[in-house]
Amino acid sequence: MNIQRRTQVNPMRWLISTHFSQRQEQTAVTMPKNKKGELLPWMNSKAKKLLLEDLLSRKIPLDTKGMGPRKVYNQRPEFAEFEYGRFRDRLRDLRRTALNKKEQATSESAALAHDRRIHPKATHNYRGEPRWEGSAAERLLRLDMDAKKHERMKPSELHCSRNEYSDYPLKVFRKHIHQEECRRKYIAYLNNKNNS
Repeated sequence: MNIQRRTQVNPMRWLISTHFSQRQEQTAVTMPKNKKGELLPWMNSKAKKLLLEDLLSRKIPLDTKGMGPRKVYNQRPEFAEFEYGRFRDRLRDLRRTALNKKEQATSESAALAHDRRIHPKATHNYRGEPRWEGSAAERLLRLDMDAKKHERMKPSELHCSRNEYSDYPLKVFRKHIHQEECRRKYIAYLNNKNNS
C-alpha cells in the first residue's frame, strides 16, 4: 500500500509543474542571447539604459503618436538584440511609467504651490532673526568663504565686514561659518567618493 501511495501523482501538482516547465522552455527560446549563447536580461541591459535616456531627454516622445514602437526599435542597433514583441511591450511600460511620474510631479508641484499660498514660508525664525536659508547673508558668506576670508579674518571681523551679516548675532554667525565648512567638506567627500 505504501508503494502505491508513492507512485500516485497529485494531478494538481503535475499540472502546475508541467505548466511552469513549459513556460521556462518558452522563455528560454524567446529571450535574446549574446554571441556565446548566454541569455541577455533586460533589467541591466544597455538597451534599457539607452531607451530610458532617450525617453528622459525627449528624443523619443512619451506618446505613441509622436513615434511608434517600430520606429523606436529601428533607431539603435542595441534594441535589435531583443525580440520586437518584447521590446514593444517594455517600451509601452516605460512610457506609461514616465507619463505617470510626470503627472505625479505636476500634481505634487501644484499641491506644494497651493500649500505655500496657504502657509507661506516664515520670514523670521523663532528668535526673531531673518531666515538664514536663501538669504543674502548666506550667499555672501559663501562668496567670502570662496575667497578664503574666513581663514584670514576672525569671525567677529568677518561679521562686521558686511551689513547683511549684522541681522544675525555673532554667536549665530559663527555657527553658520562652521555649518558652511561642514557642508563643503561633505560635498568634497561625495565628489571624491563618486569619482573613485
